[in-house]
Amino acid sequence: MLVQLGSVPTIVISSVEAAEQVMKIHDLDLCNRPLLAGEKRVFYDCRDIIFAPYGEYWREIQKICVFELFNAKRVQSFKVVREEEIVVLIKSISDSPNTTTTTTVNVYEMLSSFTHKTICRVSFGSITDESNNERLSQIISEFTVVLSSFFANDFFPKVGWIVDRKSGLHGKTEKCFRDIDRIFQEMINKHVDPERVKTNHDDIIDVLLKIKNDPVITILLTHDHIKAVIQVFWGKN
Repeated sequence: MLVQLGSVPTIVISSVEAAEQVMKIHDLDLCNRPLLAGEKRVFYDCRDIIFAPYGEYWREIQKICVFELFNAKRVQSFKVVREEEIVVLIKSISDSPNTTTTTTVNVYEMLSSFTHKTICRVSFGSITDESNNERLSQIISEFTVVLSSFFANDFFPKVGWIVDRKSGLHGKTEKCFRDIDRIFQEMINKHVDPERVKTNHDDIIDVLLKIKNDPVITILLTHDHIKAVIQVFWGKN
């Protein structure tokens, strides 16, 4: 079934046979995600591993993630981080005030804090300071809202950008991008500082910076590419 969403023709697949044609037989021709305005801006012009169009860059960045970032050895190296943060989580629950017979524990808030701190240590090597920690959590919430918003520009490219600016969505997206970009750049600057105190294991930024300078890599990796890859972790937070 063909549905016209603004100026974007959209095909709805509703049978097993058609799905096989799209997802198996003609997979390479149809595997790219649409370049939506929000994702394109927030993910550094789609330089991450989720929204990047299929091609040499996507294949190379996926190879880096599979063999360098998410391999069994790397995951195992972060075991200490996970164990330490689990101990903190359990202690925070056990230390909850017990002034009455029934104690209310905000499990969602504690698990969110656990996830946030663990990702910080895996990605950056340390937990961000309290002000950045609170601000980063706020940015992630704004980030989620932006990515789930309706961008008129996606469906009406010629005039939609005017609607997005009038509605304030364009401004929210730019603000969200600048805020998170500033925090990521500060973290990268700390990692390239020769006087930085190294941890016992390489974090995600350490690994990507080493790969960036590896002559074997066939694609150009800049700080924006590194920030786009890190963004994937926060998009799932």
